[in-house]
This record gives sequence, structure tokens and C-alpha cells, in this order.
Amino acid sequence: MYQLSCDVMKDHCRSDGKDFNYMIFSVKNNGCPVAGISLCFTTTGHAHLSQRKGVTDKNGNCIVILTNAINEDVGVKAILKEDDYYDFQYGIISFI
Repeated sequence: MYQLSCDVMKDHCRSDGKDFNYMIFSVKNNGCPVAGISLCFTTTGHAHLSQRKGVTDKNGNCIVILTNAINEDVGVKAILKEDDYYDFQYGIISFI
């Protein structure tokens, strides 16, 4: 069974449309990284996502970068659907 997790790596950036925040979504199976897993991303607010879909690398990670021109908190949801397995993870990033 997969475990999907989220780590906010950079938060509270300027809301100038250029500075960026980013988070890493990771997929593991029994504690081991899983490569090649497709993830879909959605967001709340006005932030621009670097990608709406991604695939985990050899370390089981998929990086999402966000920019925003508005001061707000933004939620990012990653969705993992693999065969009959479904999971999601949610992270929040702030733009100031």
C-alpha cells in the first residue's frame, strides 16, 4: 500500500508573481520510495502551479512550485490514483 506525504520546503514568499514557494509530495511503499507514480494537483486561491500533473522520480518525489501575485494562503492537493488505490494529501503555503 502506498503512503503519500507532503513537505513544504519554502513558504511565505513575496506575492509578486515571480518569487516562489515549493513543496515536495512523496510516495512510499512500506517505507521505500516509489518511482513512476502519477500525481494530479489542484489548488485553492489564485496561485499558479508549475504543473497540474507530475510523476515521482527515483526518490519517490514530485516537486510543485507555486507563484502568486496576491497575498493569500493557498492549499495544494495531490491526488494519487493507482489501480484500485486512491489517496490524497493536502498542504498549505502562504504568500505575503
